[in-house]
Amino acid sequence: MKNIITRADDFGSGRGANDAILEAVQAGFIRNVSLMACGAFIEEGAARLKDADNVCFGIHFTMNSEWDRIKFAPMASADEIPLLLDSSGEFYPSPEELIKALGEDYRKEPNPKLLEQIRLEWRLQLAKLRKLGFSIAYGDTHMFPERTIPGLKEAMRVWMKEEGLLDHRYFYHPLPHLDAQAKVPGLWEITAKGLGEGQYFYLAHPAVPSEDMYLTGNRHTAAAHVVKAREQDYRFVTGGRTLESCKEAGIRTIRYDEAVRGDYDSVEEWLGDR
Repeated sequence: MKNIITRADDFGSGRGANDAILEAVQAGFIRNVSLMACGAFIEEGAARLKDADNVCFGIHFTMNSEWDRIKFAPMASADEIPLLLDSSGEFYPSPEELIKALGEDYRKEPNPKLLEQIRLEWRLQLAKLRKLGFSIAYGDTHMFPERTIPGLKEAMRVWMKEEGLLDHRYFYHPLPHLDAQAKVPGLWEITAKGLGEGQYFYLAHPAVPSEDMYLTGNRHTAAAHVVKAREQDYRFVTGGRTLESCKEAGIRTIRYDEAVRGDYDSVEEWLGDR
């Protein structure tokens, strides 16, 4: 068997992402969609996606807002999660900047107050997605805050078990040259033909060029770069040749709830290889 867990992230973050992911789901290549409860376009996207029966839905837990002109708004109030928010009442741009702002003590060992505020935000984000009509089967994180915040990995593991969610950290066996598949013409056909038996993972951030996509970007990454990379992902996951190559090579794209969980936490290994 040759199986690939195919996932698209950031549904709800913008109209460009919503349109691209909807088209990818309809095309049949993407079988898992990670939902941003904090995204400004999650409500209008839900009405178009929630009843899709060929995909598995997950919470893309968000506690960082990386773009300068587009912000992901927390579900909890500023009084409920003060440690997670900057002086403007917004999420920090990255987990690293959050910890830096909190100070060295928060980097050394788990802080119960911080972890409880994160759990509250998790609960509210999950509740919102369920209220919108989504059946949530798995959980993953935006920008991997559990790598930076002491104790968060274990807290997340416990929380996902309590909520009956599959934990994304045990399913990362990436396709060869994963980040290049959408960028290098002809690479996917070569990869598909040479792929050995087993279960693999493919992640995309597809988006069509739209007004909101051109509002992305920050001091590290220009908006034009974000737009180009995500349009490349969009063309790959919606292209007819992508699925044709799967069929020719005997590859099946699968959902998380069809996948086999690994016997160890594989996300660190995957991130180390990128």
